[in-house]
Amino acid sequence: VRRMFSKKMRLSNKRYKVIVPGIFIFLLCVYTSFMILCDVSTNDVSFKVPLVWYKTTTKHPKSAVIDVFRTLGYSVHVGNTLNAKWDVLWSVEIPPYNSSDDIFKNIQSHQKINHCPSSVKFVFKSNLVKLYSKYSWMPKTYKLPKDIDSIVNESKLYPEKFIKKGVNHRGVKLLNSANLIEELNNLDPKSFFVQEFIRHPLLIDGSQFDIGVYVVISSIDPLRVYVYDAEVAPRFTVGIHEPLNISNTDQYVIHGDHHRKIWHMDSAQKYIKHNEPVSNANRKIVLDAILSDVHNVDVDKMWKEIEEIIATVIEKQSINMAEYRPYKTLSAVNFFELVRFDFILDKNHKVFLMEVNMGPTMSATESEPNGIMYRQVVYGAARLLRLTAQEMSNRKQKSLSKMEVSDADLDTFFNECMECNKCYGQCLLCRQCRTDDIDKMLRDAYLEHLSRGTYKRVYPPPSSISKDDFDAFNDNDSYRTDNNKLMAHWYKGMCMKNNLWCQ
Repeated sequence: VRRMFSKKMRLSNKRYKVIVPGIFIFLLCVYTSFMILCDVSTNDVSFKVPLVWYKTTTKHPKSAVIDVFRTLGYSVHVGNTLNAKWDVLWSVEIPPYNSSDDIFKNIQSHQKINHCPSSVKFVFKSNLVKLYSKYSWMPKTYKLPKDIDSIVNESKLYPEKFIKKGVNHRGVKLLNSANLIEELNNLDPKSFFVQEFIRHPLLIDGSQFDIGVYVVISSIDPLRVYVYDAEVAPRFTVGIHEPLNISNTDQYVIHGDHHRKIWHMDSAQKYIKHNEPVSNANRKIVLDAILSDVHNVDVDKMWKEIEEIIATVIEKQSINMAEYRPYKTLSAVNFFELVRFDFILDKNHKVFLMEVNMGPTMSATESEPNGIMYRQVVYGAARLLRLTAQEMSNRKQKSLSKMEVSDADLDTFFNECMECNKCYGQCLLCRQCRTDDIDKMLRDAYLEHLSRGTYKRVYPPPSSISKDDFDAFNDNDSYRTDNNKLMAHWYKGMCMKNNLWCQ
């Protein structure tokens, strides 16, 4: 009995030595988890998944925008209405800013909308041609019925000179000189306008083509504009341009859903590796090679002209975009824009602007090479605008860390700032004079520069331009706000401090 009792005691002691430490460790884990949860709730750093509202009347759309925002960590709502609180509104059409809709009345500073107020001034064809008719890169436009006599007289010398265009990007067709007066009288001036036809465009393999350039307006006051520099969207007519038959629009109209892509062209084949997927071919590189090698186009000069046209078109409307606010809660910080500018070249390599597309095709069901490009364009824009889920959470909590941007990072013109006694003009960039609004403006621009990826800034102009060009930019008061000038000076100062900022 004594032996049995002592054996049981030894077993109990062993169990005790195992169970008690186990209970202690379990309680310690529970306590630690509880303290972590308490610390999270106390410091209010809980993460809430942001919501993007893809506003459309189309059922079950397949868009690269939806794919990209899901990848960035967003919850996505697709539809024409939404009762929940959204963080990003991506609308296929320009939102109804003038309506009695409540979606804009209590908007907060972190919320973003993908269409700027008054952007209709340059994305609608009829507005575009009226506002920029004096520029040499805009084909001459005629007013109806005022210019009917001029059109008829000029058509006697140049029968294929005039083309009618619908204000909604549809109905493009050459006018027939045989019954020109009848056609002009039947045109509704509110729905159509008449423009000079580029009779001798530059052709590749006999086909007319245009060049689509994706553009992001990241800020409207001050104005900051970027182009997607990694790729372009060249499109080619299905038909051969010559001999021209005005009834066959496939010879001279590049339809949005009916055109040829660059890898279909014979001239492109020598620049495409046929043992690799077509998606590996860079459209911009292939187009540049064809234009320079086959047609002797100075592509550097061409891209410089295209970038200047883009900057001019948007800059002229920047004040209207910044000032038009249907609700007091709407601010310039709430808006951005992603559009596509379409250009053509004539046989003398002169650049012409054809249109600005407010809702460029971003279909995820497109052929895989285009689908990849669309995702890259949207993803790059989202990164430029700092719209990842984590960055949106930081924006909502206003938790921009000094680790990202310090006051010293924003300092420029050190010697000049030491002599600033009054806070005006360029001295507003100095640390002792920077207001909260100017400080935020510079921080946003700083972070954009770090996040720009393959986007290239075209406004304010790159600080690497010549001193004469830069001085001319600042001396010209047309369409430039004080914030725009201050922004340009800051970029110049950053370029002087670090040459990585010169582009």
